[in-house]
Amino acid sequence: MKILLLNSDLAKNRGDRVITEGIVQLIRETYPDATITALSEEAVRDRDWFGIEFLPMGSDSLNPWHWITLARAAGQADRIFWGGGELLKDYTNQLGLWYWCIKIIWLRLFNSSIYGAYQGIGPTSSPLSRRIICFVVNRTKHFILRDAESYKKLQSWGVDAEKLTASIDPAILPETTPLSTEDFDTLHEFGLSKEFLDDFVAIAPRDWFHYRKGQVLPYRWRAKLPGNTVDPRNRQYRQRLINLANLALKRTERVLLLPMHMGEDIALCQEIAAATESPERVFVADKDTLPPALLRKVLATARLMIGFRLHATIIATSASTPSLNIYYVDKGRIYFDQIRQSSNAYPIEAVLDDDFDTDIALKVDELLQSQDKCRQDLQNAMQRLRFDARQSFKKLNV
Repeated sequence: MKILLLNSDLAKNRGDRVITEGIVQLIRETYPDATITALSEEAVRDRDWFGIEFLPMGSDSLNPWHWITLARAAGQADRIFWGGGELLKDYTNQLGLWYWCIKIIWLRLFNSSIYGAYQGIGPTSSPLSRRIICFVVNRTKHFILRDAESYKKLQSWGVDAEKLTASIDPAILPETTPLSTEDFDTLHEFGLSKEFLDDFVAIAPRDWFHYRKGQVLPYRWRAKLPGNTVDPRNRQYRQRLINLANLALKRTERVLLLPMHMGEDIALCQEIAAATESPERVFVADKDTLPPALLRKVLATARLMIGFRLHATIIATSASTPSLNIYYVDKGRIYFDQIRQSSNAYPIEAVLDDDFDTDIALKVDELLQSQDKCRQDLQNAMQRLRFDARQSFKKLNV
């Protein structure tokens, strides 16, 4: 069997990598002899990391030759799995939604066996955008969603419930093992010592309050246009991130700042590290040489993860590490509801509240003092949700 996986951004996005890692695991469990081909601008590296084949192109390529190559691969595939992540929404920009609609229509000319795989439906305000989403979902054979709220959205917008299944993000699926001697050698080359991992808190920040949502163009394009301005709240927000890193340094020996998007987060992490009270005790994981499986092992040793990027907390919680999520969109709240840790998720607007520093300090202390219970609760949640993810995937094995 040949399977084509239309994944998200593997070249720069550590979160999209762990989603793909989970989907690949599901495919291998269900179709042990399948040949899996995915998409990446780093095809050689990712072939080594994931153990599958890759077409050397980005998931959002506009190159006409890439589209022809992808159409040829689609025509040769027995099944096409499209996902996961949050590809269908208009709160960041509207152009991406049109892109995926046109791309799925194009590929369907060559193979109609397209299945949505563990996608979330993000905030979508425009009636036209909702119609586009329903149109493209209806072009698939079946559509697995990563949460019940996305399921209800599509159903209320007019998609037939028989076409939909609500499940969980597949990034929870891979299970971690203890760090090996070889792993420690790799981490030493990366810059992380064995001693560092003895006592540290991980923080995965992202920038926010720096652009208007719901525009036509992606922010990475709008930022280059003349007249683009930054929201004045951004400065206060960044200071709160520095305060948070200093808080972690008061509670543990070291802090790991983890860029999840290797194009957007590195400079912010470096800025935070330089501004802390003890920069020598802070490590920025800015070299993009850690395979997803090894990153999961590293986060399994953290005392706490504070994630402003959802998948930083998904990796950590899947490894039973106590976590706080500061969510900029509902997917963070939804995931922490799913793992029954709702009290550990905060809307990102709370970061600007006058009492945020005090409140977050109390929550950090609570989680650091209840490590055993929290880890056991997360283990129980993962057992339940991994079963659900596998049961959902069986609906595509027809």
